Order: sequence, then C-alpha cells, then structure tokens
Amino acid sequence: MLIVDDHEVQRVGTRQVLETTDDIVVVGEASGGNAAIAMAGEVRPDIALVDLRLPDRNGIDVARELAVHHRSRGS
Repeated sequence: MLIVDDHEVQRVGTRQVLETTDDIVVVGEASGGNAAIAMAGEVRPDIALVDLRLPDRNGIDVARELAVHHRSRGS
C-alpha cells in the first residue's frame, strides 16, 4: 500500500494503524501527488490511499494516473 497525504501526522497515524494487520504492508509514503506518481513505479503498490486535497495535484487525478500508468502487474 502507498499512503499519499500532505499531513505527516495523518500519514504516520494511518501507517501505524494499517501495519497492525498482518496482511497489509505499507511500501511507501508520499506527501504529494507528483512524489506518489514517481514513487509508484519503484515500489509498485497494489493499493494507494490518496488524500483528495494535495498541495501539488488533485487527489482524484493522482489516483486515476496511478490506476492507468502504474497498475500492479500481479502473477
């Protein structure tokens, strides 16, 4: 999972809650849309949790781009 939120406290708290579940692995965190898109090619998340209001891009646009260009290529 990739967590995208410009508020660090929110990212950290979300990560801590999610990591209490054995079958969820947070592979990255980004504070903005551009960083998330750049990171997605490297960490290849199955799921992205994206804040709607980001400082550099609209979260919906970021989610769409991740879905189209960085789709997970599972086996």
